[in-house]
Amino acid sequence: NDIIFAPKVFESYYCSGTCSYPLGPHLNATNHAIVMAILHDLKVQGVKASQCAPTQLSPLSFLYVEGNKIIIKEYPDIVVDACG
Repeated sequence: NDIIFAPKVFESYYCSGTCSYPLGPHLNATNHAIVMAILHDLKVQGVKASQCAPTQLSPLSFLYVEGNKIIIKEYPDIVVDACG
């Protein structure tokens, strides 16, 4: 009962791990992430290290069957292209 024809397989990728302080410009850190990294570095109780998160996403198109129709639909922001 395969209803999705394409892509047969895809990698959406993901971001994992901590972003160490100082957060360089290549990490595209938000102000919140910078403040949290500083507080964590100062050993403020209960403040965890900044976690890497997606900073750039791209769409992916799917070809599938819905009822008796063949549909191609692009889903936005589904593939991780960059982390920071």
